[in-house]
Amino acid sequence: MPYIQLSTNDIVIDIPDVNIGQTVIKRTATLFDMDYNTHNKQVVLRWLIKHFAKNADGTKGDYLPFITDWAKESIADNTTMCDVTNGQPIYKTHDTGEVEKDANGNPILDANGNQVPIMDYDPAINYSGQYDVFFNMAQAQPVLVNPMIIQFGQLVQSWDK
Repeated sequence: MPYIQLSTNDIVIDIPDVNIGQTVIKRTATLFDMDYNTHNKQVVLRWLIKHFAKNADGTKGDYLPFITDWAKESIADNTTMCDVTNGQPIYKTHDTGEVEKDANGNPILDANGNQVPIMDYDPAINYSGQYDVFFNMAQAQPVLVNPMIIQFGQLVQSWDK
């Protein structure tokens, strides 16, 4: 089956607080839609962001209806590389010893006049595209969809608009 769409409101995760002046606003993300497209190797999760007061003890308080709820999409595809052992995104931090070059073969310089090194993923890490990591996890073990979605939601780098 190349395409599956899921609608649910059972998955809620706490996301980082936002500060407005001295006020701390607690936030949650509730999954309300998911598109799973095996043909395009893409999973799109749509979250509803809600805002809550912060209680004196730091817990989530009353819902704040005067702050507009809004939707956020997070996409798992193969443009983000992840460590296959834990699903965590990895970044190009390994200097290959080569430098970036322009179309004429001349080294590209940064704002300080230094040559720009070509960076790559750490060769010691076994990595794959984010979609493939989650797909392979689901193939290797019984599918626990909710924890997998929660894990992916916790990897979102920014919950801002």
